[in-house]
Amino acid sequence: VNNPLSIIKNYLKILGMKLSQHNIAQDEIRIINEEIDRVSKIISQLDDASGKKISQLDPINLNSLISDIVSLTKDPLLKDRKIRIHTDLDASLPYIKADKDALKQVFINLIKNAAEAMKEGGNLHIKTRYISSDLDKHSLSFMRDKNDYAEVIVQDDGPGIPEHMKKQIFEPFVSSKGEGHRGLGLSIVHSIVRDLNGNISCETSKETGTIFKITLPINPRKTD
Repeated sequence: VNNPLSIIKNYLKILGMKLSQHNIAQDEIRIINEEIDRVSKIISQLDDASGKKISQLDPINLNSLISDIVSLTKDPLLKDRKIRIHTDLDASLPYIKADKDALKQVFINLIKNAAEAMKEGGNLHIKTRYISSDLDKHSLSFMRDKNDYAEVIVQDDGPGIPEHMKKQIFEPFVSSKGEGHRGLGLSIVHSIVRDLNGNISCETSKETGTIFKITLPINPRKTD
């Protein structure tokens, strides 16, 4: 698999050089290159007996990461499924320390999950918010320390999750989508968020659709 990936990267480099003269599609080429690297990294980890998902923590611009994923998915979703993606990204959100590839997996899985739920089209809203430790912790049960948090909300206006499955949605091999769906997407999301010391919750109903809220810790504040 790595051999054809290398060929694709080489031709992508040539294409990028040709298009750079006219400043065309450079951002799209960058995103494709990053996704090829991610595929290669996943392949290299397949024989990891430990099954460890989080490999390296780096400073991540969460808004930029989400913007890249939206750029990658919005046109196919609108064309193939008549789904519009709306973003509301908090400009005050600082960098977080996380595994970039793992976070990509989280948001791609959530977008894919929402798209499959909205079979007749709809709207997908993605919002980020900076949560300071100065807020009232009694109203935010996940805030157990002096950390600040980044919150990501992914909301669709689909039919919601069936009542009998609500308590099991983060368990592996649980799916309401029928044949061809292994029911691993949300289980993987939950596992990655947990490994990043974050929290994920779900609110769902027929009237409001499904809302996933993810909170991820930002580096602890330095004390005097």
